[in-house]
Amino acid sequence: MVTLRSTYNKEMCERPERRVRLEEAVQAVTGQRVRIDFQTLPTPSRPQQFGSTQAQRRQFLRDVQQHPWIAEAMELFDGEVIDARPPRRAPGS
Repeated sequence: MVTLRSTYNKEMCERPERRVRLEEAVQAVTGQRVRIDFQTLPTPSRPQQFGSTQAQRRQFLRDVQQHPWIAEAMELFDGEVIDARPPRRAPGS
């Protein structure tokens, strides 16, 4: 499952020719055939606060790394989170 921020991006990725290319790319990296499903992020009830101190930034990064989807992606792709930022608020929200 891939989660995207906007319905527009989800619709673009779900186009058959793009879905095939994405699934082929994942197969090339993992050696396994996969079917990718797309979803959009739920609209947050209130904006996330992001502190400006180093301690708050480190805690935010730790929280991101512990999110189940991020942890799974890090394990699957043998990756690491090197930077994370809270989502920007959409204009008018």
